[in-house]
Amino acid sequence: IAIRSGNHISLFFVDEEYHGMGVGRALLKEVRRRIIQRLPHVKSLTVNSSPHAVGFYERMGFRPLGPERYKMGMLVNPMVLDL
Repeated sequence: IAIRSGNHISLFFVDEEYHGMGVGRALLKEVRRRIIQRLPHVKSLTVNSSPHAVGFYERMGFRPLGPERYKMGMLVNPMVLDL
């Protein structure tokens, strides 16, 4: 997982072998904790989710931030999580 600009998930991958084992949930929980601790003025976490990952982000509490769109040639779903 990589965070850009203090509150935007720019990369987030879990090896397929570990899907469904809580690894992604744990990574996101730790990132959220660190942002709240280190950057208390930051009130949200954003991501441009791939269509494949929208369900995961929704289960983690993210909501759509706008319509699905192309960004740099890739189809993305802008999403936000209030901290």
